[in-house]
Amino acid sequence: MPAPKSSSLDPADWDAFAELAHRLLDQALAHLRTVRERPVWQPVPGAVKQALSAPLLLDGRGAEATAAEALRSILPCATGNIHPRFFGWVHGSGTAGNLLAEIVASTMNANLGGRDHGAVHVERR
Repeated sequence: MPAPKSSSLDPADWDAFAELAHRLLDQALAHLRTVRERPVWQPVPGAVKQALSAPLLLDGRGAEATAAEALRSILPCATGNIHPRFFGWVHGSGTAGNLLAEIVASTMNANLGGRDHGAVHVERR
């Protein structure tokens, strides 16, 4: 009899997840480090748009495949605002320091609509 499908959102293997997270972080840092070597901006290729408009899978693809797709198809087609030769829109840029802050913010998944927790006080400041 097959094992019942888990409804947990936790990784089935925390060690494998940590390895993936570390690889993804290394690739994100490499992206920031080498930003000057790429064009300021590039349009999203038609094949990527088509793939991203496909219906969502009911069972998903798993973290490894999703991370690989994000690095291959989404990250290269950013707004361009982290490039030193970007002189366009006014929104803030992705920085190495912001990457660290987003790791903490994503871990907390804070709702800043009220209550008394650390992120609320940071938001108010």
